[in-house]
Amino acid sequence: MCKCKTMWDTLSFFIGILFGMIIMMVICWISFSTRTFIFTGCVKDEIQCRRNDYYNDPSNAITEEGVNPNDILYIEVFGKKEELMYRRVPKTKCRPGPGQDVHILHPQFCSFSIKGASNPLTGKNHRFESPYYTITDSNGVKYNVLTSKDCNPIRIDGNDNIISGSPLVQWEGY
Repeated sequence: MCKCKTMWDTLSFFIGILFGMIIMMVICWISFSTRTFIFTGCVKDEIQCRRNDYYNDPSNAITEEGVNPNDILYIEVFGKKEELMYRRVPKTKCRPGPGQDVHILHPQFCSFSIKGASNPLTGKNHRFESPYYTITDSNGVKYNVLTSKDCNPIRIDGNDNIISGSPLVQWEGY
């Protein structure tokens, strides 16, 4: 019995598989190059931003890129709790990825409510993510306030009438 026919059938099968794979690769390559079929959502020129391609400090984004704080900062409310959120700004020309909104635990400016007063006082911290705030009242007296996250006062030096705090959508360079 001759094994030539079996060998020829096996060889033809593998050559057919090889040509089929080459044809599929060419079809996928052409589809990707022209951004058709499943590749219509692929970006052609810009690359996706990586972790180091963003400003992590809003001060740097404002001073170096000239962005408006109202465009990158916003207040998100969870029940009775307010959080200042920062939409990270890319440093380079790249396409921002999803989920670039970061919770700022210690905003630069906080509004502090005072017992018996109608107007709240604005406190400012002087270092990024610092929990220490300086408040100046209408008489020019300065108070130091230590806060937990989201401007909640823990300890107040010189004025025990401060009852609560909330973040402000305000930022300037350090």
